[in-house]
Amino acid sequence: MHILIVEDDDDGRDNFVDVLEMDSHDVTAACSGKEALQFCESDQFDAVILDWNLLDATADRLIPHIKRLQPQKPIVVVTGYGDVELVVSAMRTGVWDYLAKPINPEVLRATLARVEERKANLESIKRIQQKLVESERLAAIGQMVAGLAHESRNAFQRSQACLEMLELNLDDDKENVAIVGKIQNALEELHQLYEEVRDYAAPIVLDKNQVNIHTLIQDTWQEISIANPELNSKLFIQCNDTTGTKTVTLDKRRMQQVFRNVLENARDANEKKLQISSEKSTGKQEIAVSISESENDIQISISDTGGGIQTKDKAEIFEPFFTTKTRGTGLGLAISKRIIDAHSGTIDVEDCHNGSTFHIRLPISN
Repeated sequence: MHILIVEDDDDGRDNFVDVLEMDSHDVTAACSGKEALQFCESDQFDAVILDWNLLDATADRLIPHIKRLQPQKPIVVVTGYGDVELVVSAMRTGVWDYLAKPINPEVLRATLARVEERKANLESIKRIQQKLVESERLAAIGQMVAGLAHESRNAFQRSQACLEMLELNLDDDKENVAIVGKIQNALEELHQLYEEVRDYAAPIVLDKNQVNIHTLIQDTWQEISIANPELNSKLFIQCNDTTGTKTVTLDKRRMQQVFRNVLENARDANEKKLQISSEKSTGKQEIAVSISESENDIQISISDTGGGIQTKDKAEIFEPFFTTKTRGTGLGLAISKRIIDAHSGTIDVEDCHNGSTFHIRLPISN
């Protein structure tokens, strides 16, 4: 923890610093109230240990200023024996705890252990609150999109039916048939956007079974290849015999959605680079998948040979509605991260020498 010590006695201050640094705390020491307030203005501390009687001020005068500069940070007051009234006064001003002189190192350690526990509890509460806010936000989006999709579905179906009838009446008018096809594709894309937003907002309920990761990735790529027979990219999977036959407990449909998103992104990155460079299809347009395992988890790395990810985009790549593509909602990777989180796994991305690599970790037993 980062701790501020405010003590005008040189020996007492040095003793505090020695004990705390021995326990690997980051310590800042102030020898006066004025210096303590200067430190509080320029830095943030996990706790403040404050001697009650300083040469330039008493703790009861400093505490309101410290609490303004370091809101909700615990303040521990140091007093002499018999200063019961001072202790009571300190507690009334919002002091978190007190220590009696001479300082017992074990009592100091016990006090700071409670401070650390408090800090961990507050951080846990903050994470829970953030998740609740996110859940409420997603629920609101889900309700809105579900209602919109329901109302729009009939309109989509009627539009598609009318376009199919129009296409039949056009006979050999190729130019207008092509225009009808473009309208049908646009409607299909709009419908898909509704479905993606609804999927992102919907609660993730896992249906887990034993699944072979190697086979799942192969099957996913085969589906992508069938839907896009003109692909220039080739998939290469590397793993040893043991890992290649190992099964993991997970939701097959959900994880296939994750692999589809990542593999399609890798394919798009390769194709985009190919178009920019005007190169012919070569073996360089590869998507390399590496599967390995440790004692507790299985690791999947998926690498493309595209143009990589810009530094400014890496922090936002898993955020909802963020995309660098001209089409799409930017929900593919956000949905993938939610699915991985639901499996108690992790997903991240790094730039490589040529392209980018997504790293996925999944617990073997979950």
